[in-house]
Amino acid sequence: MSSSNIFEDDEIEAAFAAGAMPPEWRRRLVASGQLDERGGDKIAADIAAAGTTSRPSSGFAWSKGAMAFAAFDVVVGALLLCLGVAGILSAGEHHHGDGKNAVVGGLLVLAMTAVVARVCEYERRRGKMRRLQARIVLERSLLPPV
Repeated sequence: MSSSNIFEDDEIEAAFAAGAMPPEWRRRLVASGQLDERGGDKIAADIAAAGTTSRPSSGFAWSKGAMAFAAFDVVVGALLLCLGVAGILSAGEHHHGDGKNAVVGGLLVLAMTAVVARVCEYERRRGKMRRLQARIVLERSLLPPV
């Protein structure tokens, strides 16, 4: 790898870290002949989006607080589910509905937690893909400054 490639990689990483494309890059991208003005706008949008949704050093996009909340949701959902099943099995005719409500509540909490986790993972992967695609276009099309 040549020193110009290393400098270019550092320059691209700095743009992703800042979450914004330097203004002179748009001219350099259009001057390469491979992108038009709309292509430059798309790359700028991808850099901005990748800067907010995905960090290369983090393996998982959730904060510790969000992970603790998700773990709490799972515990509460499982507890409601267990209490509901126990209530259904041990209750007489008068309190049979309470057990069913607890089972439904537990299932809803567990399902909601799973859906939120899935959406967050999808957003993280989409951000990484946008970042990778923008990096490839920049490496191929970004001419050195004149």
